[in-house]
Amino acid sequence: MKNKILFIIFPLSQALMVAGCWIAVGHLNVQGFLCIAFALASDAIVFRIMKSASQKEEVDKKVREMRYLYELEELNNRLVNEKQEELLQMRNMLSEEFRRVEQRLRTKGREGADGEIAKFREMLERTRPDLYTANHVVNAILAEKQKLCQAQYGFSLTVDMQVPVEVALDPMHLCSIFSNIIDNACEAVADFPKEERYIRLFARMKGNYLVIEAKNPARKEHVVRERRGGRGYGTKILNDIAEKYDGELRSEYSGGIYAVSLVVKAL
Repeated sequence: MKNKILFIIFPLSQALMVAGCWIAVGHLNVQGFLCIAFALASDAIVFRIMKSASQKEEVDKKVREMRYLYELEELNNRLVNEKQEELLQMRNMLSEEFRRVEQRLRTKGREGADGEIAKFREMLERTRPDLYTANHVVNAILAEKQKLCQAQYGFSLTVDMQVPVEVALDPMHLCSIFSNIIDNACEAVADFPKEERYIRLFARMKGNYLVIEAKNPARKEHVVRERRGGRGYGTKILNDIAEKYDGELRSEYSGGIYAVSLVVKAL
């Protein structure tokens, strides 16, 4: 949009300049016409360069989006492969554990096998796939951020998601929404002891709109702190995406809890 406005304003300003010179002087001699012709030729060259730069910027943007989507698909495939490898390992372990349970039941009865049964159930629970929602883009991001929260911050995300498989959002924007919301929340909860850290995520469709909410503890000074060192950029991205999809971004801070709500048109 900015480039289009520039393409209109630039030649218009040159035309007004020529008109002003004409009015001021009253007439133009040969040298004046040559100067105008040279100026118009220069403008045409500059205009072409600007247009080429704009097209290059658009191509670069598409390349970045394609690379981002490729990396996201790679992440999703890696998570699936990791889970498959884990399941293959667990299959052998479960077979051995099941054999032990059977043996305990035969020799010591139910009471003697209770411990082995509990271990068996725990192993079954670990084989459950990380499925947070039907949308594979959101699911891949949540799986990766869950690992980050557990490894780096010492807590697990609480997730309640119902995001459709198909939504009318660019996958890159969808990814940016959840990445920025979680990253902003992680930065806030890092000020608290591990036992007090949590992030609760919620998403539901309301009509044609996707409503995403997040809650986490936060210090007041963190909430009111002015942007510095890149802080606040994530919120700007969320605002831009909300505007693009006819939605809005809201946030509030009360009782030590920071809550953010993002609404975007998804269907």
